[in-house]
Amino acid sequence: MILLGELLYKSKVSRSKKLTIWMIGFGVIFCLTSLVFIWPLSLSGFGQIMLYVNGGNCSLFVALLVALSPPPKLLPRLIMIFLMLVVLPLSVVTILTKQPLITIAVLGDTSFAVIGGTLLTYLIGKKLLKFAELEISLEQRASEFLGPIVTKAIYSGRTDLLAKQVRRGFIVVMDIRESTRLQKEFGQQWPDFIAAYSTVIANICATRRGYVQKTTGDGHLISFGVMEDREGFLDLLDSDKVEGKIVTGKDRRLIYFMSHLLKSLQDIVDAVGLLSMQYLSGHVIKLGVGIDKGDVVTQVQGHASSHLELDITGEPINCASRLEAYSKQFSIKDHDDDQIGVLTAVFSPFAADYVPLDELSIKSPTTELPIRDFEHLKWVIVRRFSAKRTEIPSV
Repeated sequence: MILLGELLYKSKVSRSKKLTIWMIGFGVIFCLTSLVFIWPLSLSGFGQIMLYVNGGNCSLFVALLVALSPPPKLLPRLIMIFLMLVVLPLSVVTILTKQPLITIAVLGDTSFAVIGGTLLTYLIGKKLLKFAELEISLEQRASEFLGPIVTKAIYSGRTDLLAKQVRRGFIVVMDIRESTRLQKEFGQQWPDFIAAYSTVIANICATRRGYVQKTTGDGHLISFGVMEDREGFLDLLDSDKVEGKIVTGKDRRLIYFMSHLLKSLQDIVDAVGLLSMQYLSGHVIKLGVGIDKGDVVTQVQGHASSHLELDITGEPINCASRLEAYSKQFSIKDHDDDQIGVLTAVFSPFAADYVPLDELSIKSPTTELPIRDFEHLKWVIVRRFSAKRTEIPSV
């Protein structure tokens, strides 16, 4: 039984199948051992031996059933297997001993063990089910504050997700232009807009495989390809062709995340346009975005007496912040009257390698107006995204 339990523990089948197989194994082993040792003696005139052995078997069955605590829905199937493979053969043997007192005692003890064990297991299973539902509810609630990565690390024992690591991906710094003026102009409507705006950013990033690292007012620090669970991207590790070129698994992964990044920027502009109609009377919202690619360090920072957080550090964060500020040089002052949302994204040369070079991407030199602290960057890619009033559904 121990060997069977060990094999089932290591197998990848569902828990319900494991318990079913284990119960069948228990019944088969019981019949085989009884056929070899107990039943021949009982049928040879030593029926009283069953009085001693059956008590131990019943106690073992109840103890194991309670310890396993199967789900209430699975319990009838397990009891039926036990009745067919254990109780039925046992009843036949005891009747064949032709000793009524022993038959009554054995069947009585077995019946009491089955009924009592079933009832006790059912009650414990119901309690465990409630505890499981409560744990899931608490995990979902915690995820709203901790994020999916930290929640998985705590509740699923994935401590590797909290370990200090160097990861490569895209860093995005986003900010709303002229937010101070807008706050004064719209008063109480502005906090409501920002709350809805932050919710939209979080939802879009979650959908597009991004991760909101920090939120400060109307500013966001977002990563793509940094905080994901690497086990989910094993299919991107092989070499393959992308647009006719042989690329490595790392490049395929970055191309994948850049595609989601670009889609998320358009989604954000569209959502901002809708929010402006809802909260700001259709006022044009302009956003500046800086994007860099590189290695960042993920690690737990802070102190337990205050609070801990899974944070990222590295030069790409500083570069993306400078690029976001630099995007002001490309802001459209005289926007189209039909535009309700305008986003200007500036990509570093390292991130630009993964941006499609089409009519929407403009290569701009930085020699005349260098980027603060990153004067070695001689050019950037500028890409604009916009949402039109005619494309925004009426509120």
